[in-house]
Amino acid sequence: MNTAELKVDLFRKLDSLNSEKVKEAYGLITNFINGGESIEEKSSLSSAHKAALQHGIQQLERGEGQNNQEVTVR
Repeated sequence: MNTAELKVDLFRKLDSLNSEKVKEAYGLITNFINGGESIEEKSSLSSAHKAALQHGIQQLERGEGQNNQEVTVR
């Protein structure tokens, strides 16, 4: 996909989310943009940490994430 197609696809995915998921996605995207670094660029992280972060990102992409309130209730 070209950049325009990626933006449209991202917009559609965000548009289909409920308000809580939109807030979570906004935080993730904002942190990524403000940080300006991808996992691969963070050379100070060990391979294990990079793998754990990638695993977490994949879980979020599958909709398996939990918000802070859900986690702290446990």
